[in-house]
Amino acid sequence: VEEVDPVKLQDAAAGAMVDAAGDRWSHYISAADYTSYLERAANAYVGIGITIQLQEETGAMEIIEVLDGGPAKQAGLQVHDVVIQVEGKQCAELGLDGTKALVRGEAGTDVHVTVLRDEQQIEFTVTRQRFETPVATGTLLENGYGLITIENFESRCAEETIAAIDSLISQNAKGL
Repeated sequence: VEEVDPVKLQDAAAGAMVDAAGDRWSHYISAADYTSYLERAANAYVGIGITIQLQEETGAMEIIEVLDGGPAKQAGLQVHDVVIQVEGKQCAELGLDGTKALVRGEAGTDVHVTVLRDEQQIEFTVTRQRFETPVATGTLLENGYGLITIENFESRCAEETIAAIDSLISQNAKGL
C-alpha cells in the first residue's frame, strides 16, 4: 500500500537469516552501521574531542568532557556547554545518536557547532581529527597490587595490556 525502503527490507532479511542460524556469536551489521563498527573495533574514532550526554529531563545535549589538546578545546568549547545545532540541524530533532553522527566525519574536515552557554548562542567551526581510545590501563593500588582494566579485546588490546603490565612491574607491584 505504501512505498517500502528496499534497503530496510534487505537489512531485515539478512538480519533474520543470521539470527535463524542460531549462533549466539554471529550478528548482522548493516552497511549504514558498518563504519561505526569499524571505529569501535579499531578503538578509534574521528571527531572533535568532546563527549556529549543527553539530559533526559531537558532533552539537551550537554558536553560532559572536552579532551585536552583536542580541536574542541582549542576552539573554545567547554564542559557544560549545550550543543543545540550541528551543521545547522537542530540537535533536539537529531537525538543523541544523530548528533554524534554529524559531529563525526572525515579527519581534516570542519564541522560547524552551535552551543548555548550562559543563555548565549555561540558558533564554532572545529576541524575533526582521529582519536584513539585506551583499551587497557594499569593502576597501582594502595595495597601495592596492580589492577589491569581491559575495555575490550579488539585492536591494540594485547600491546596495551603488555605495556600496562610492564609499567606496573616497573613500579614494583606485588602482584596483578
